[in-house]
Amino acid sequence: MTKQIIRPPGMSAPRGYSYAVKKTGTPVFISGQASVDGRDQLVGEGDAVTDAAYRPAVVAARQRHFQEGRYPASTYVVVSVLALPQLLVEIEAVAMID
Repeated sequence: MTKQIIRPPGMSAPRGYSYAVKKTGTPVFISGQASVDGRDQLVGEGDAVTDAAYRPAVVAARQRHFQEGRYPASTYVVVSVLALPQLLVEIEAVAMID
């Protein structure tokens, strides 16, 4: 499956993310997922990210797993609390199935 990184002309170079990514295929919309196992038990309590102080750790992890300039499109938002106070990360995604 081909992936095209979109960088609109005249905009500054994004750092650690891409403005947009275009793919072909069937879209799958994944709702917010938190670190809860199949028995509804919290996994990894105390891990990042409802605090901006965790941003350097998030950036480092992205740099380990993505090639410079080939980052996914994303948004980094700091919130005061998720659905449960113990939850520190919630991830939602759109995936394309070829």
